[in-house]
Amino acid sequence: MVQRLKRSRENVRHLGGILGVGLAAAISVGTAADAYAARGKVERTQIAAAAVVLPQSVAKTNVPVPANAPVPANITAPANVTAPTPALALAPAPRPGYTQRLLLESGENLFNLLLRHGIPAEDVTAATQAIGELYDMRRIKPGDAVVVSRGAKTGTPAEQHLTALQLVVPDGPGVSVVRGEDGHFGKPAGTPATIELHRRTLVLNSDLRRVMKGTALPASVSYDILRAAKMDPAFPTQTPKGAKLTVVYEVPTKTPGAPAILRYASLKNSTGEHRLYRYPMASSKVAYLDEQGKGVAVVSLNTPIGTRPEISSGWGWRIHPVLGHRKFHRGVDFRAPRGTPALAAADGVIDDMGWRGNYGLYIRIRHGGNLSTAYAHLDHFATTLHKGSIVHKGQQVGYVGTTGLATGPHLYYEVLVDNHQINPLQKTDMAIPVRLQDNDLAVFRRYVQFTGRIIED
Repeated sequence: MVQRLKRSRENVRHLGGILGVGLAAAISVGTAADAYAARGKVERTQIAAAAVVLPQSVAKTNVPVPANAPVPANITAPANVTAPTPALALAPAPRPGYTQRLLLESGENLFNLLLRHGIPAEDVTAATQAIGELYDMRRIKPGDAVVVSRGAKTGTPAEQHLTALQLVVPDGPGVSVVRGEDGHFGKPAGTPATIELHRRTLVLNSDLRRVMKGTALPASVSYDILRAAKMDPAFPTQTPKGAKLTVVYEVPTKTPGAPAILRYASLKNSTGEHRLYRYPMASSKVAYLDEQGKGVAVVSLNTPIGTRPEISSGWGWRIHPVLGHRKFHRGVDFRAPRGTPALAAADGVIDDMGWRGNYGLYIRIRHGGNLSTAYAHLDHFATTLHKGSIVHKGQQVGYVGTTGLATGPHLYYEVLVDNHQINPLQKTDMAIPVRLQDNDLAVFRRYVQFTGRIIED
């Protein structure tokens, strides 16, 4: 009897140790899931489902316990068993066959998003190139979702390879690519194309503007070509007779009435050939670049206050309403009730913010290159903004007020080029120099390669 009780106590202690290790491991996984889900990187429900799985050592262990053995009321883990500290540098690796919904963050592209979540670089390159042939990835914006499916590679179960990728873009087509048996990515069988690509070659017998007016090209494409010729300083100003203009443009097929979009244009004459690619960089920037990613970006500036703003004082000489003498007004005043939102005219970064003398509360946004916009006499700033914050076109940056030297509530708005004010009402499209680098350049070069195949066909 004494020996039997000793064996029973040993069995219970052994079972307690195993359960203690299992509980500690489960707590460790659950803690990592809670910490990561709080950061909003992946859906909490997906991680929680993985957190309840006990280690295989517990599931498979069969410990014989005599029926009449006394079982302690509380079973605890051994003192030397501790839960490991969770690592949060990368997203948790999903189980084989696992599907995740990922959100694109500000300042991030699809390529970087997939790398950040641990997908091998060769899979990322192949999948994004396949997506790029079905959808213009430059239109993907922060907040858009990507659904990825993954499975373990043969021989290395810990490393996850990509099996499918789907874009979930508001008001956009649902574009998907899947991995084939040969390892290459392509659209699922039976998936209709979302764009049609067209190529046209024109022989110029007069100046470019006249040719564009008389051609059968879509009006939106002709407009883009003329704007590129105007904005790009490297584009030939003279177009001799006999010069050849080659144009590649895309037409959306799932959105009836959507305008055609220029993709590529080249002008070839006896002195050489000038090539340019139309390349949207953000919601308010369109760049015209050469094969090396160098060129100009056109920034379209929105009105910074509503859709029907009332101008109380324009650009130019005037009698200052407070000082009472003649003074040049280097911006535009928009009359509006106190508290009316002031909106960013384009995407950019806040490079100055605070109280600035007669301007009162003041924000300046740099839009890249030498272009900036400024907003003054604000009542208060939008919350969470600070110097260095990234803002997007149409985002609230402040609220109309009367701070500084002002007689009533209004927004003072400036457009600056090389830190010199210009008339905001004279131009809404501004050109700034651009030179792509690093990942942006890599994505652009894949775009150039794909367009090159269209030109050669």
